[in-house]
Amino acid sequence: MIKKKIKIPIYCCELTVILDKDLSYVESKYKTKSLKDFGAVTLKDESKYRHYVVAFEYPSGSIIAHETEDLIKHIEKNIDSLNNIK
Repeated sequence: MIKKKIKIPIYCCELTVILDKDLSYVESKYKTKSLKDFGAVTLKDESKYRHYVVAFEYPSGSIIAHETEDLIKHIEKNIDSLNNIK
């Protein structure tokens, strides 16, 4: 398994990128539903403040593009929820 943490200062968040032979580690660590038929997944780590995880079994171009879009949606949703607090 390869695991890399990346700080994203402009959005005050952290991203963990995981490359592994399967997603069983992600299932166990982040208590997700079964990821048996997934090749990749993007999720918000609810146990930490503004922490996101993107995990891949194999990093093909189209899968990376799809997961990047999912990551952007998670970050935007978090920003929108903070903007609605008054």
